[in-house]
Amino acid sequence: MKKGPRFEDILDRAIKSRLENQRGPQPARVVLYNPATQLADVDPLLSVYIDGELVDPPTLRGVPVQWPRGGGGALTFPLVAGDVVYIIPAEVDLGPWEASEAAGAPTPRRFSLSDVVAIPGVSSRVQPLPATAYDPTAAVLSAAQVKLGSSAAVNPVALSITNDDNWARFAVWAATVEGLLAGLGLVVVPNWATSGGSKPTASTKVKAE
Repeated sequence: MKKGPRFEDILDRAIKSRLENQRGPQPARVVLYNPATQLADVDPLLSVYIDGELVDPPTLRGVPVQWPRGGGGALTFPLVAGDVVYIIPAEVDLGPWEASEAAGAPTPRRFSLSDVVAIPGVSSRVQPLPATAYDPTAAVLSAAQVKLGSSAAVNPVALSITNDDNWARFAVWAATVEGLLAGLGLVVVPNWATSGGSKPTASTKVKAE
């Protein structure tokens, strides 16, 4: 009589199969990103074992990208195809919460690729930030364009150091002109001295509202 599989072997295969079909955090590359919905299509970068076979995971579509936010404020930056994000699967089915932000009936789904969120701003060891993007003694916000207040910001932000230097030079010139006019018996009070108006030198990258 032929022996059947031992209980220990059946249990071992069941545990391995269950573990292989559960997912953990891993890097993924952005294929497409919609900034209006903050949803991205991403390709996981690491192959995984499924039922004992090494396979490439499929493209994950409509993955929520999580930006720092709270109290009505948020911090975002451009996210484009080719950028790397970190995808993290939830312990439970996120469907009900994503639909209404309310608790729903539990399902058997756990640590599934259907329930991942994406964290932007990650990289491998071989792609550190360039020297222009960090300062060991200060916070650095680097981008081609920076907007403060909201995405509607269009007013250039004044650069105080350059502006102060320009106005110091202007004050010297104005004092010289006033001296020449006084020598001619003319007393002129320039508008800039009484109104306090200015046209500051401004940043080409930073806009505010």
